Amino acid sequence: MKIRNLLAVVAGITMIAAVDAAPLSAAAKPATVKVLLTGDCADGEHVEGADEDDCEILVTVSPKNKNVSARLEINFDEDDPDSWEEFDAGRTRGGRLIFSLPAMDEDEIWMDGVVLYRVVVKRATGVKLPKMREYRVEYISALAAEGDEDLAEEMAEDKEFNEEMDKSQQENKQFIQQQQPNSDIKQGGQQQSQGRFSKSAEFNRACGAIGFPQADCQKLIETKSASDAEKILGSKAEAWCTALAAPPAGMKVPCSMVLPKVFPPING
Repeated sequence: MKIRNLLAVVAGITMIAAVDAAPLSAAAKPATVKVLLTGDCADGEHVEGADEDDCEILVTVSPKNKNVSARLEINFDEDDPDSWEEFDAGRTRGGRLIFSLPAMDEDEIWMDGVVLYRVVVKRATGVKLPKMREYRVEYISALAAEGDEDLAEEMAEDKEFNEEMDKSQQENKQFIQQQQPNSDIKQGGQQQSQGRFSKSAEFNRACGAIGFPQADCQKLIETKSASDAEKILGSKAEAWCTALAAPPAGMKVPCSMVLPKVFPPING
C-alpha cells in the first residue's frame, strides 16, 4: 500500500509540474516589437507634387495585448550624430502605434533636404526590443525639383502611372458595382478611396493579399528596378502583379504589363 501511495503521490506531483510548466514556458517567451517606415516616403524620398502627406513610422508589438511606450526622435543634420531631439511620443494600443512624419515645416512649406528619424522603445519586462535603426528621408520641394531634369521626368512618369492606376481601379469598382450594386466595394480589407495611387500603400495591399512577408515587401517598396523586384518576389511574382492591378475576379494580369509601369527603366 505504501508503494502504491508513493507512486500516486509522485504521479500527482508530475502532473502538477507539467500543468504549471506550460504557462511558465509560454510566459517566458518575450513579446516582439517591430518598427517600419511606411507611406509615400518608404523609398527614402518625399517629393512635393508626386507624393502625398502620408509618411509614417509604424510600431507594432506581438502579441497585441502587450503594449509598449516609444518616442520618435528627429535629426535635421545627418552630419551631427548628437543633434537628435524628441519629436513625438506615445504608447501602442492594440499592438500598434503610428507616428506621422511631417511633410511641411512650421510655415506650411514643403520641407527640403535630408531628415533622419529613429524610434526609441522603452524597456519593459517580457519585451524583446528591436535593434534601433535610423530612417533617412530626403525631402524634395517642387522648387528644388524644377532644375532637375531626371527628377522632373520621374515625377511625370509617377503622375502618369498614378492616373492609369486610378483609372484601372475606378473601372474595376464600376465592374464590381454592376455585379453587386448593393454592396460596398472593398479590396485588401480597406475601403478604396478616390485619391491618387500611393505606391507604398498599394504595394503593402498587394503583399497582404498574397501573404507576402512584410520584410520582403519593404525591400520591394525601396527597390527601383523591375529585375530586382522580380528576384525579390520569386515564385510569387505573377500573383503579386495581379493583386496589385486588382482586376475583376478571375482575371490575371501578367508582370510584363505591371512592372514596367511600377519600375520604369532609367533611360526609357
